[in-house]
Amino acid sequence: MTRLATLALLVFAAAASSQTRYVSAPVEAVPSSAVLSTYAGQYVTDGGTIEVSDGDEGLDLIVRGAPIAARLAAFAPASATDARAASLLDAWLDGDLASVVTWVRTGRQDVAAESFGRYRSALLRQLGEVTASGVVGTFQQPSGHEVTLVQIRSASEIAWASFVWDGRDRLLTITSGLGPVALGSVRPAGGDTFEAAGVEITFEREADGRIGALRIDDQFVAVR
Repeated sequence: MTRLATLALLVFAAAASSQTRYVSAPVEAVPSSAVLSTYAGQYVTDGGTIEVSDGDEGLDLIVRGAPIAARLAAFAPASATDARAASLLDAWLDGDLASVVTWVRTGRQDVAAESFGRYRSALLRQLGEVTASGVVGTFQQPSGHEVTLVQIRSASEIAWASFVWDGRDRLLTITSGLGPVALGSVRPAGGDTFEAAGVEITFEREADGRIGALRIDDQFVAVR
């Protein structure tokens, strides 16, 4: 074999060896905490904020604001709690407080009936005639309590209310709007995109490479 042929074989072997090492290199399923932390922060959009932090399974999301939570209802799959809340919503709007407070623990039903009645009266004064109402979904508060978000409409206005539950399917309270809710984790789906519950969240970079916004399924953008 000529020296030239031998050299060609050595070059080919080195290239093949290098290529094999590259292909077999392990790939992390979840980026390191240092990488995930580059996405962390508070993102603001009309109707609320999305707080992003690095977690064990990817990125953890906490949402503040009923309109934002409603857009992310895919994170709150239908449950028995939704059906229970729908029934109580109808009773509450009809003024049937006796039926509503049967879901409140004994000893607090009288106080609850008074509180729920005052809130209902104030809501109806604000809205006027209710034309539609319904359950958006049941989310989890950072405290661990379930909370069902409902929407109530009149001809010209939309209102949001929350049915907050204890861990034993008892109604704790009915409140205006929606407090912070934890949406859980979104996992890496390639590049700056993360995914959960069929929803894609894509982070957008500024010209200098820093994360400046997030886009959710091309529905809306929240700015950091």
